[in-house]
Amino acid sequence: MGGPVSVGHLDGGGADLDGGRGVGQEVEVSQALVSKIEEFTPYKVTSRDKADTIIEGEIVSVQPLTLTLDPNTDTPQEQQYSIIVNFTWKDLRTGKILISRQNFEQTSTYYGILGEDQNVATLSAADRLALGIVQQMESAW
Repeated sequence: MGGPVSVGHLDGGGADLDGGRGVGQEVEVSQALVSKIEEFTPYKVTSRDKADTIIEGEIVSVQPLTLTLDPNTDTPQEQQYSIIVNFTWKDLRTGKILISRQNFEQTSTYYGILGEDQNVATLSAADRLALGIVQQMESAW
Protein backbone atom coordinates (compact mmCIF):
# COMPACT_ATOMS: atom_id res chain seq x y z
CA MET A 1 0.00 0.00 0.00
CA GLY A 2 1.14 3.53 -0.68
CA GLY A 3 2.99 2.74 -3.92
CA PRO A 4 3.12 5.02 -6.91
CA VAL A 5 -0.12 5.61 -8.82
CA SER A 6 -0.61 7.11 -12.26
CA VAL A 7 -3.58 9.24 -13.24
CA GLY A 8 -4.08 8.09 -16.79
CA HIS A 9 -5.95 9.60 -19.67
CA LEU A 10 -9.31 11.04 -18.70
CA ASP A 11 -11.25 11.19 -21.94
CA GLY A 12 -13.75 14.00 -22.31
CA GLY A 13 -14.98 12.89 -25.72
CA GLY A 14 -18.23 11.41 -24.48
CA ALA A 15 -19.23 14.46 -22.47
CA ASP A 16 -21.94 16.77 -23.60
CA LEU A 17 -22.23 20.37 -22.50
CA ASP A 18 -25.08 22.30 -24.12
CA GLY A 19 -24.63 20.31 -27.32
CA GLY A 20 -20.83 20.53 -27.19
CA ARG A 21 -18.21 18.03 -26.14
CA GLY A 22 -17.44 19.37 -22.68
CA VAL A 23 -13.85 19.95 -23.74
CA GLY A 24 -11.66 21.15 -20.90
CA GLN A 25 -13.36 19.50 -17.94
CA GLU A 26 -11.04 16.51 -18.24
CA VAL A 27 -8.10 18.81 -17.45
CA GLU A 28 -9.75 20.22 -14.32
CA VAL A 29 -10.78 16.76 -13.12
CA SER A 30 -7.33 15.27 -13.75
CA GLN A 31 -5.56 18.11 -11.96
CA ALA A 32 -7.96 17.94 -9.01
CA LEU A 33 -7.53 14.14 -8.83
CA VAL A 34 -3.74 14.39 -8.71
CA SER A 35 -4.02 16.98 -5.95
CA LYS A 36 -6.50 14.97 -3.86
CA ILE A 37 -4.58 11.68 -4.23
CA GLU A 38 -1.41 13.31 -2.96
CA GLU A 39 -3.21 15.21 -0.21
CA PHE A 40 -5.41 12.45 1.21
CA THR A 41 -3.78 9.11 0.37
CA PRO A 42 -0.42 7.45 0.97
CA TYR A 43 0.07 7.31 -2.81
CA LYS A 44 2.43 9.42 -4.87
CA VAL A 45 1.32 10.29 -8.39
CA THR A 46 3.88 9.44 -11.04
CA SER A 47 4.14 8.53 -14.71
CA ARG A 48 2.56 5.30 -15.93
CA ASP A 49 5.93 3.59 -16.49
CA LYS A 50 6.83 4.08 -12.81
CA ALA A 51 3.38 3.37 -11.37
CA ASP A 52 2.05 0.27 -9.60
CA THR A 53 -1.56 1.29 -10.29
CA ILE A 54 -3.44 3.54 -12.69
CA ILE A 55 -6.72 5.43 -12.61
CA GLU A 56 -8.33 5.93 -16.00
CA GLY A 57 -11.75 7.01 -17.08
CA GLU A 58 -14.02 9.11 -19.18
CA ILE A 59 -16.33 11.99 -18.57
CA VAL A 60 -19.76 10.75 -19.57
CA SER A 61 -21.73 13.94 -19.05
CA VAL A 62 -21.39 17.53 -17.93
CA GLN A 63 -24.74 19.04 -17.04
CA PRO A 64 -25.56 22.57 -15.94
CA LEU A 65 -29.04 22.88 -14.45
CA THR A 66 -30.96 25.91 -13.29
CA LEU A 67 -32.54 25.25 -9.89
CA THR A 68 -34.23 28.58 -9.22
CA LEU A 69 -35.16 31.61 -11.29
CA ASP A 70 -35.85 35.16 -10.20
CA PRO A 71 -39.67 35.32 -10.44
CA ASN A 72 -39.57 38.85 -11.88
CA THR A 73 -36.78 38.56 -14.45
CA ASP A 74 -36.42 34.81 -15.10
CA THR A 75 -32.71 35.26 -14.37
CA PRO A 76 -31.09 32.11 -12.97
CA GLN A 77 -30.37 32.52 -9.26
CA GLU A 78 -29.23 29.09 -8.12
CA GLN A 79 -27.65 26.68 -10.56
CA GLN A 80 -26.18 23.21 -10.30
CA TYR A 81 -23.26 21.83 -12.27
CA SER A 82 -22.87 18.06 -12.50
CA ILE A 83 -19.99 15.95 -13.81
CA ILE A 84 -20.57 12.23 -14.39
CA VAL A 85 -17.65 9.87 -15.02
CA ASN A 86 -16.84 6.21 -15.50
CA PHE A 87 -13.49 5.25 -14.00
CA THR A 88 -11.33 2.28 -13.08
CA TRP A 89 -8.41 1.88 -10.73
CA LYS A 90 -6.20 -0.98 -11.91
CA ASP A 91 -3.14 -2.71 -10.46
CA LEU A 92 -0.62 -2.66 -13.30
CA ARG A 93 1.44 -5.47 -11.76
CA THR A 94 -1.38 -8.02 -11.64
CA GLY A 95 -3.99 -6.57 -14.00
CA LYS A 96 -6.57 -6.72 -11.20
CA ILE A 97 -9.29 -4.05 -11.27
CA LEU A 98 -9.30 -2.51 -7.80
CA ILE A 99 -12.32 -0.28 -8.43
CA SER A 100 -14.67 0.18 -11.35
CA ARG A 101 -17.44 2.76 -11.16
CA GLN A 102 -19.99 3.69 -13.79
CA ASN A 103 -21.97 6.94 -13.79
CA PHE A 104 -20.14 8.28 -10.75
CA GLU A 105 -21.54 11.77 -10.22
CA GLN A 106 -20.65 14.84 -8.20
CA THR A 107 -22.35 18.21 -8.30
CA SER A 108 -21.65 21.77 -7.34
CA THR A 109 -24.04 24.63 -6.74
CA TYR A 110 -23.27 28.13 -7.89
CA TYR A 111 -25.02 31.48 -7.86
CA GLY A 112 -24.77 33.59 -11.01
CA ILE A 113 -26.65 36.34 -9.25
CA LEU A 114 -23.67 36.67 -6.89
CA GLY A 115 -21.21 36.90 -9.76
CA GLU A 116 -20.19 33.24 -9.79
CA ASP A 117 -19.94 31.75 -13.23
CA GLN A 118 -19.70 28.30 -14.75
CA ASN A 119 -15.90 28.34 -14.35
CA VAL A 120 -16.37 28.48 -10.57
CA ALA A 121 -18.84 25.61 -10.85
CA THR A 122 -16.51 23.54 -13.06
CA LEU A 123 -13.62 23.83 -10.63
CA SER A 124 -15.82 23.10 -7.62
CA ALA A 125 -17.48 20.07 -9.26
CA ALA A 126 -14.07 18.75 -10.42
CA ASP A 127 -12.74 19.13 -6.89
CA ARG A 128 -15.75 17.30 -5.41
CA LEU A 129 -15.47 14.59 -8.03
CA ALA A 130 -11.76 14.07 -7.31
CA LEU A 131 -12.46 13.86 -3.58
CA GLY A 132 -15.24 11.35 -4.24
CA ILE A 133 -12.89 9.20 -6.34
CA VAL A 134 -10.28 9.30 -3.56
CA GLN A 135 -12.96 8.20 -1.08
CA GLN A 136 -13.76 5.28 -3.40
CA MET A 137 -10.03 4.43 -3.46
CA GLU A 138 -9.99 4.38 0.35
CA SER A 139 -12.83 1.86 0.38
CA ALA A 140 -10.65 -0.51 -1.68
CA TRP A 141 -7.80 -0.50 0.86
